[in-house]
Amino acid sequence: MSQVHAGDLRNTMQEMKKPTDIIGGKNWLRHAGQGQRIDVMLLAGATKLEIAEDIIKKDSLNET
Repeated sequence: MSQVHAGDLRNTMQEMKKPTDIIGGKNWLRHAGQGQRIDVMLLAGATKLEIAEDIIKKDSLNET
């Protein structure tokens, strides 16, 4: 987990209202890759199980 910065709560609330594009390969919380996917899934209301299944599925695709 990354360090919390001032403005993260405000930025997340704005992201919930109007999603932004990825800037420099990172999202509004400065996450990339798996962390970025998890952030988006959480905002969409995904459950812990759905997030875990997504991670397992993506990781298994990367093994081949």
